[in-house]
Amino acid sequence: MHVSATLPQHDLRAVPDEVRRIEADGYDCVVTMENRHEPFIPLGIAAVHSERVRLSTSVAISAFRAARW
Repeated sequence: MHVSATLPQHDLRAVPDEVRRIEADGYDCVVTMENRHEPFIPLGIAAVHSERVRLSTSVAISAFRAARW
């Protein structure tokens, strides 16, 4: 079983410390959601501040993204 935790998205400054804490606590994956915030920027920040956790979106709404362009 893989266990995931959600990254904070309301304050991007909190992501580095939070992803390191999540990793130290033994989680396998961090996720973000596209419900009120951009899901990919926190994952990019997490990528440079983590060593082993998987990065994933929980929900990323493709039709909404295509309509914005």
